[in-house]
Amino acid sequence: MGLSLAVSVACNERPGDAKRPDRDVALGAGRAALSSGVSSPTGRTDARRSPEAAALWRRWQQSGVLRAAVSLPVPRAALEANATGRDGGVAASDDAALVDAGAPDSPAPSAGADAGAAGDDGAPHPGANEGSAPTAPLPADIVARSQLPFHGVSGGEIISARAVWRRLKQSLAICLGEQHDNPFHHNLQRRVLERLAALERRDPARRGELAVGYEMFQRPFQQPLDEYMRGALSEESFLEQTEYAARWGADLALYLPLFEANLAQGLPALALNAPTELTRQIGREGLESLPPELSALLPELDLDDTEHRQFIFGLFGLSVDDPAAASLENIYRAQVTWDETMAQTASEWLAGAEERRVLAFAGSAHCHESAIPRRLERRTGIDMLSVALVLESELEAFPGDYTGYELLIVLEE
Repeated sequence: MGLSLAVSVACNERPGDAKRPDRDVALGAGRAALSSGVSSPTGRTDARRSPEAAALWRRWQQSGVLRAAVSLPVPRAALEANATGRDGGVAASDDAALVDAGAPDSPAPSAGADAGAAGDDGAPHPGANEGSAPTAPLPADIVARSQLPFHGVSGGEIISARAVWRRLKQSLAICLGEQHDNPFHHNLQRRVLERLAALERRDPARRGELAVGYEMFQRPFQQPLDEYMRGALSEESFLEQTEYAARWGADLALYLPLFEANLAQGLPALALNAPTELTRQIGREGLESLPPELSALLPELDLDDTEHRQFIFGLFGLSVDDPAAASLENIYRAQVTWDETMAQTASEWLAGAEERRVLAFAGSAHCHESAIPRRLERRTGIDMLSVALVLESELEAFPGDYTGYELLIVLEE
């Protein structure tokens, strides 16, 4: 399983639904597994673990918290009803190309489609659906079909779509949190990308200052990402040279619309993420196990942010003081390495010139205020707007009272 637990935390955006009995069962199983000596994040059975403990660990990984209750299925009815032409306060001319009437040709993504499972090598595979038959590819136009109107929630108050656009336009740095298998989220991301690019075109002084950052690409692969965005590399070569299938793996129908919009708008793109080799080793064996060549890749790490620790351990149904939490320390450090690396990459872009801007696409756990945004602000002094996307029908499943995000964008089904 490698870093499957950490990947699930990183990749899924609604950390559990307290009202679901399967979540309670999964939490209990997880605590029992942890207290029964399952101390490795790999979940592999060895002589020190009872078969019961190993089975509980695996059950915890594959149900409730980290699968069904976290990665909620996209409602089919909402997908079928989304092509209304409404766009949440945006002029129809801005988004008309993204609207397509009719229902999709295949079902919406299942809960397991964004399970974040890792292979035995520990490489993250957000699109994997471990333990079940391979799913059919999504329709190529699923993102275009998934347009919904929206409103915002900020400071506990409902705000209009127009006010949401105003907040986005005013921000130098934005962390726009997604659920990776949710086409509604990717449709809105594309609209944000295109709207901010249009703002730059209207203001020649700002042209070339906005970059789009992607959790989906790792830092060593910046060059092929640059070449693709310059039009110097074919799509096929771009995906091959960035090792997209092995290092990310989500259905291309969900992400190509973003990459293509980025290319069409002529915006630079940033490979934000840490190499799998680094986070995998940390998750399995800890920071102290890193060889020199991997240690050299480490960003500055803040492992003592109490709010962030509580947020991440809370995704596992634990408090920071729970004895079982110690078993997840390496997983937590891998998570921080992801966040710090992405914050570092975005910070380097912002430091290159005054008035540069960055729009980062990452899982909502990464866009919590205590994750990438706070770590970017520590480096740059720039307030990064923390944004999470959520379907209106799933607000009750969203964690806490929303205080971990400066802005929720609520998609109206």
